[in-house]
Amino acid sequence: MNLLDIARKLEIPVLSSGKAEEKEFYGVDYYRAGEEHGENIVYLSQERVDEQSLSLVYGEGVDSSSSPSSLSTSLPLEECFRRFHRYFLRQDRKLLLVKPFVSLFLSASDHDMKKIARKAAEILDNPIIITDAAYKVLAIDDAGAEVDDPIFEEGLRTGYCSSSSIALFEKERVTEKVLTSQEPFILSTGLARKVHRILGKVMIHGKVVAYLGVLESKRPFDQESLGNASLLCQILRHVFESDSSLLGGTNIIHESIIQEVMRGEIGSPLVLSERLKSARWKVRTHFRVTVVPTFNEHRSIDNIPYLIARISEKLRLKVVRYENNLLVVNNYDDPKEWHRQVAFIEKEARTLNLKVGISNEFSSLLDLRHYYEEALKAVSIALMIQAKDTTFYFAAFLPYYLISCVDKKTLRECRNVYYERLRRHDEKHRTEYVDTLYYYILFNCNANRAAERLSIHRNTLAHRLEKIVEISNINLQNGIILQNFVLFAQIQHYLEKAQDGARGMGAAGDSKTIL
Repeated sequence: MNLLDIARKLEIPVLSSGKAEEKEFYGVDYYRAGEEHGENIVYLSQERVDEQSLSLVYGEGVDSSSSPSSLSTSLPLEECFRRFHRYFLRQDRKLLLVKPFVSLFLSASDHDMKKIARKAAEILDNPIIITDAAYKVLAIDDAGAEVDDPIFEEGLRTGYCSSSSIALFEKERVTEKVLTSQEPFILSTGLARKVHRILGKVMIHGKVVAYLGVLESKRPFDQESLGNASLLCQILRHVFESDSSLLGGTNIIHESIIQEVMRGEIGSPLVLSERLKSARWKVRTHFRVTVVPTFNEHRSIDNIPYLIARISEKLRLKVVRYENNLLVVNNYDDPKEWHRQVAFIEKEARTLNLKVGISNEFSSLLDLRHYYEEALKAVSIALMIQAKDTTFYFAAFLPYYLISCVDKKTLRECRNVYYERLRRHDEKHRTEYVDTLYYYILFNCNANRAAERLSIHRNTLAHRLEKIVEISNINLQNGIILQNFVLFAQIQHYLEKAQDGARGMGAAGDSKTIL
């Protein structure tokens, strides 16, 4: 068939035309200078093209009478594209139409899902919803129709498919059918009895990354609708392959929830509750955050997948990679359960020579970001001051955190006469009176525990305390004086390690640690 006959069949008004040559056409696309073009494609252009072998449809204002196999029309070229596209789609030219169909939707650098959904709803002439594999709505468009469908309304209102919807998908085996079907299909039973829908999926490297739903609200479904839905799935695959950040990096619902809360995308308790139901996440009374850095300036950590699997399987906790760290959401009712979780994580981290930061306790998952930062600050400060232990609680590191918030000039101007007297004596006589008093105070003036920490006999500790009082004239019965001594010792330790870090010095264990 020649181009002029096809145009007349599609009711495209022809203003002028050249010699009508017989060709077998395979598809339609927009003409772009500098690109490779095929002789069996109908090209659309607003300006004259000097390639005599191509078949072209020009916009109004271009005289095509002298161009072989070309015509000009008063119909907008976008509408021409739709009519030619439907014509070739009915002839099962689906694969050849993917590239031009993509060009109709978006430019090479434009990956706006809302624009794609809007254009898709316009072409399909029906409402459309696109979700990621964790049922978060990526884009939704009602095509200007009144949509009487609770699943669509919930997605439009909250940005998610509800837990009841997901449960219904599974009960009616809709999810199973979507996963096993090679092409989009029409569902008209069960949840789709009232409003029929086309359902499809988007896959990359054998993994489902998104779902597509089209609702029969304006235009009745036909084979063309299914063909367009199939093309849309291919377009979405092309977009996701080009810009994987659109998916947020996960198709596991609990990971999606954690990442969305961390990014501030879930702010409502009602929305959070619904998402937790979708993930079948039974929330317990108390939360803490455990953070394990998986990268530092010296080395990257290789065994993170192993650690995630161990913690997830053994403790049944939610674990994700976030900002180059391992984020564990500790959730428990009984403090004994919490201590069991920490003991296990600490043991695994010690085996891999990793450090662990732990937040204070909290009660709402909506506060996750704040307590993640607490745990991260604890482990970051511990690494900075070269603490030797494995696990670090933010509560214990609060003084160091507050110290880190003060400028170093102010810190250096602080004075403590008791500390300075003992420090001078230690430097002159090679004694350890500063550490001795520090740990004695830190362990609530418990001689047995302090002696054990210092690896000395209790009698030796008693003798040292007598010398400490004699040298510094400190009052061991005055709690404020003792508290100030500990704080000043921590300031000095912080400044020393900060200076080492600035010089690129001080590997862990090179010097004594007050901690």
